[in-house]
Amino acid sequence: RPAGFPTPDELFLTGAASEGGDDLTAAIPFVKTGATTYEIYTKLKPGTYKMVTRNSGEPESFYIDSESKLKKDGETTFSGTEAVYRIRLDFSDGTTSMATIDKVELWFPPNGDYLFSLDYAGNGTWEALDKYIEFKEETWGRDERYKFKFTVTTESGTLEEWYGSVNVDNSQAPTLDTADSFYYMVPQSPGEDYNYTFKFRQEVDMANVDLKIYFNADVPEYTHEITVL
Repeated sequence: RPAGFPTPDELFLTGAASEGGDDLTAAIPFVKTGATTYEIYTKLKPGTYKMVTRNSGEPESFYIDSESKLKKDGETTFSGTEAVYRIRLDFSDGTTSMATIDKVELWFPPNGDYLFSLDYAGNGTWEALDKYIEFKEETWGRDERYKFKFTVTTESGTLEEWYGSVNVDNSQAPTLDTADSFYYMVPQSPGEDYNYTFKFRQEVDMANVDLKIYFNADVPEYTHEITVL
């Protein structure tokens, strides 16, 4: 019979191995990434977990079997290392994949370097708190461009995943009135240091900031925010 299942309208992660534990009402929501696909960025620890279609009542449940296939009515026993993982599911054919998120860094191409890494803070968020940022002085002005690199380990090995702006060239720096969509993070190709970069607001220069990344279902698109302290 077909390996897939009807795609639920919502999906949550629950169980002792998950961030929300066995409390169904604290189940962590997946992000729906396509007509039949879901993904979640979350911390797992040794224990059991399952995917459920609601965070109340008696929802349908799914699990990942020993062959990495999506199955119904059961739970997955996780015995790996406690870490941040990305879980992807496709209900059309029952395929799944899992990767560890080893590091998240802010790339500052004017210096050709990473300014700092961000710490995982739960529910698909990372944060770097009270960090000093200074733009680079160029002949034409001060350069404020940046984007992000995720270091990810999959079954095929460790690789870089870059996230930047939806625009190849943001000609103007944002202000406090700039639309939230400016900060949406989309996958980019490696090796393009200055293309698809964001720009810091001018008041970030020579200031301490809190920077937070959100890869979860609480936001309309994966995004980040910067607060000047």
